[in-house]
Amino acid sequence: MLVGFAVVALGLFGLLRARVLNLPNYIDPWIYTALFKNWDYMYRVFGDTYYPTRLPYLIPGYFVNQVLSPVPAFYVLHWGYLLLGATFAFLLVRHFYGRVIGAIVYAATLVNVLYYGSHIDDYYDGAVIAYLFVGLYFVLTAREGVRYRVRMAAGGFFLWGAATTNLFA
Repeated sequence: MLVGFAVVALGLFGLLRARVLNLPNYIDPWIYTALFKNWDYMYRVFGDTYYPTRLPYLIPGYFVNQVLSPVPAFYVLHWGYLLLGATFAFLLVRHFYGRVIGAIVYAATLVNVLYYGSHIDDYYDGAVIAYLFVGLYFVLTAREGVRYRVRMAAGGFFLWGAATTNLFA
């Protein structure tokens, strides 16, 4: 069911011809793309700016760009964050309100223009939202027991990722 919602949502964006790649006159997303592809050079050029401080966003982008060429890497990275955030929103809501409400939240998240808009270019907003959903899921669903500390550590890790990815703000 969740996969079906994701396919329908991405299909709708395809039919609407929603912009996915970077705007040519906006420099920030291109700098992140360059950091993904050529870290050594770009770090020397932009090392004293806030761009390289967003490591929780840059590290996955770097590894995806080492395996794939830039256009497929773009889609894998950004749609991965899009689906990761929506999936953990589903899991979080399902935990407290049940499967049906969780599925409604999942579908609503995927087709939300603001959520989709945070994932449409090589910018970090989509990663921050995905990390927040993952972190909140682990922290808010942790219960005392054997896995409590592991879940809290995982939640803290992803909330740290959200905070440090959005460090400049």
